[in-house]
Amino acid sequence: MQTKKAASALPFLPAIMPQTAINNPVLIKKFAKLWQTIDYCTRKQGQMARAGIFLTIKDLMELTGLTQNGAGLEMKRIKDALGKKPHQHLTITQYCAYEGISEDEVKKKLKRQ
Repeated sequence: MQTKKAASALPFLPAIMPQTAINNPVLIKKFAKLWQTIDYCTRKQGQMARAGIFLTIKDLMELTGLTQNGAGLEMKRIKDALGKKPHQHLTITQYCAYEGISEDEVKKKLKRQ
């Protein structure tokens, strides 16, 4: 009875578990815990990536509407103008100062806080 309850509460388990483990309540719990951990780590990683202070080429593409190559060239031009080395990152603050726009507008567009 417990097995059916656990399996019905977690409908994705049969798809990722071996067929022999579906009737084993201990393995069902282990797979569920593993799945929750993977899901949590994935969500946390996505949040941290979007919460950074650095501007990426993908961010520039979203802000300017340029292609990936165009945004990369624009990033290089901005870094050159600010005297940054190629390995150094460009912050949102530096980009806003260069373009003469407010940080709030950029953060709103990029959905950052």
